[in-house]
Amino acid sequence: MSQTQQKWGHLGIRIILVAAAAITVAFAVMITLIAKLNYNEAIDNGYQLATEQAASYAKDAESDFDRGFQLPKHLAGAIEGIRRTGKPDRKQTDAMIMQLLDNAPQSIGLWMLWEPNAFDGNDNAFRFDWPRHDPSGRYQPYITRNAQGKAQMDVMVDSDRVKQFPKYKEHPEAYQPDYEKPGWGDFYYVPKQRGRDTSPSPTPTRCKAKRCWRVPWPWS
Repeated sequence: MSQTQQKWGHLGIRIILVAAAAITVAFAVMITLIAKLNYNEAIDNGYQLATEQAASYAKDAESDFDRGFQLPKHLAGAIEGIRRTGKPDRKQTDAMIMQLLDNAPQSIGLWMLWEPNAFDGNDNAFRFDWPRHDPSGRYQPYITRNAQGKAQMDVMVDSDRVKQFPKYKEHPEAYQPDYEKPGWGDFYYVPKQRGRDTSPSPTPTRCKAKRCWRVPWPWS
């Protein structure tokens, strides 16, 4: 073999090697680009899916809140209708509230707390009806669900406060309910101070010996 043929032979090998390297690099670059494009597309699709799911959850939550807020409004309207027809009866009103709660499976409780003598003008007759009423005698129905999911009468104040009732037996007018004070009574005190529809932070309470959260929805 001549020197010229040897040089061309070496050059051919080099060309093959260079071409192979170029093809390898090209494939590597192409694979990298495809992987990056697929990654970016996956990220975009993920963001879009997350946004759609978040919007769906937000809509569901908004719908749940709307249903929850409608319940006390319906209660307020029904009570005003009863009072227009004459002096309301507490037991009949209790039964109506329990029926409203039974028809609202999304809620675990429904309650009212009236100003002194604002409901039927007869608070004095209920000052010693413990623990259904406190020594103020104010109308304060507190309805929760039992273990079977049915509405039943509960107690507005906790057991520790109920134990204090007997000391006001001689002078019930001296009783100052804690729901008229900030702190434990924020569920009632805060909306009353604001004087408008409001939803302050839920406050912990007991529902038939179970821990739950109380959220007020006042009306005037």
